Amino acid sequence: MVFVLLTSCENESVRQQAKIGTLAQSSNTTTTSSNRVTQAVEKIATGETIYVPIYPKIYHLENQTLDLTAALSIRNTDLENPIILTSVRYYDSNGKLVKQYIDCAKKLDPLASIDFLAVNTRQAKGIGTSFIIEWVAEKNVNPPILEGVMLSTVSTQGISFTSVGRVIQNSNPVSVKLCQ
Repeated sequence: MVFVLLTSCENESVRQQAKIGTLAQSSNTTTTSSNRVTQAVEKIATGETIYVPIYPKIYHLENQTLDLTAALSIRNTDLENPIILTSVRYYDSNGKLVKQYIDCAKKLDPLASIDFLAVNTRQAKGIGTSFIIEWVAEKNVNPPILEGVMLSTVSTQGISFTSVGRVIQNSNPVSVKLCQ
């Protein structure tokens, strides 16, 4: 049996190695070196990797930009089954990782939602930042809705709009560990 181990690590490369590395376990519950208790989820039926464009600023007038507040909204649309978020990453316009938002897999209950605020949007270079989200589920589920929500309320003007996430890869069925 193959498990993907997600733990909190000091170094991003160590975290990524732990995520993609395999670990054979005979038990459903383990304690990691950081004393984080994890629970194995053994049967993964479906999952996806989703790209969500984020616009930390937009152009207005000639060569001027307007800074926006940007957030990611993830909504589980399934009426009966949870989904499991295995990775939420924010990238700058050059494709460089800015922030990893979760250190271990997180369960999102039926009809629940969660939001993540994009960090450092005022310092973001260009307008092409993005989130990459990976999720899985133990049963076939309605796919979640993932949207970028951008807004600004500068002076007396208000602007808001959304961007829709797109599936860029279907996940292969693997096992994951949930942190408790």
